[in-house]
Amino acid sequence: MNHQKNTFWIDLDNSPHVPFFYPIIKELKRRDFNVFITVRDCFQTRGLADLYKLEYVCVGRHYGKNKLLKVLGTVYRALQLKQVIHDKKLTLGVSHGSRAQLIACNLSKIPSVVISDYEYAQGLVIIRPTWQIMPEILKETQTNGKNKLYYPGIKEDIYVAGFQPSQEALRSLG
Repeated sequence: MNHQKNTFWIDLDNSPHVPFFYPIIKELKRRDFNVFITVRDCFQTRGLADLYKLEYVCVGRHYGKNKLLKVLGTVYRALQLKQVIHDKKLTLGVSHGSRAQLIACNLSKIPSVVISDYEYAQGLVIIRPTWQIMPEILKETQTNGKNKLYYPGIKEDIYVAGFQPSQEALRSLG
C-alpha cells in the first residue's frame, strides 16, 4: 500500500510527547505513511527525540513562566512552524496539545488532531482542532461530542505497552 500523498505532521512540543508518539510514528511508517516531525527545543524534548533516533526539524524554544511571553512565544513559534511547513504537502497535523501547531494548521488550512488526556486542559478559545481524541473516561466531562473521538485506557498504555527494560540503563545508574 502506497500513501505517498499522505504525510502526517507530528509536533513534539514537550518531553512526554516523544515516548507517547514514538510507537505511533513507528506504526505509521510500518504502514508506509510519510511522517514529518517538528520538535520544540525545551525541557528534554530534543534530547529524547535524539535518543529515539527520530528525524525532525527543531522549531522554537521555551519562553519562560511569564504569561505574556508564553503567548507571544506560542504565536511566534506558530509563525515559524508555518514557514517550515509551507512547501510540504501535509495531510494532517497531529499533536498532544501543541497550541503553536494548531495555529499553524489553521493558518495553513491543514486539518488537525489534538490528543488530550486532561479534562481541565486549556485549549485556544478561538482556534479549535478539526478533531479531538481523548480517553473515553473523559467523555462525561465533555459538553459537546462533535468531532471528538474516544479511546479505551489512558495515554500511558500507548508508550508503556512496548517497554523493555534495558540492563545497560540499570547498570549506568548503579
